[in-house]
Amino acid sequence: GVVRTALKGRGWVNWGKCPWITYRQEPKITETITVTAPKSIKRGSKGNLVKVWQIIIGGCEVDGDFGPITESQTKKFQSAQGNDVTGIVSTTDWKAGLSSLK
Repeated sequence: GVVRTALKGRGWVNWGKCPWITYRQEPKITETITVTAPKSIKRGSKGNLVKVWQIIIGGCEVDGDFGPITESQTKKFQSAQGNDVTGIVSTTDWKAGLSSLK
């Protein structure tokens, strides 16, 4: 850790930092972004959008393949959200899923 102390007549001094190490500053969030809902995906879809959806809904392997387990978990998610239970990820489902990540 770093010890910070004020010495009489001098400003704050950092004790314990190594001069040869570059210390990373924490990034500051200064703006927000708007994310639009991606296109619909359904059983048979493959790729990164499917992986994102699988992370959102949980309960299935994140493999990028929208198979029967992902479809089943999608229906559970839709039911819990009060959306139409189709197994097809709609814009409404994306909005609900993405807002749950906040």
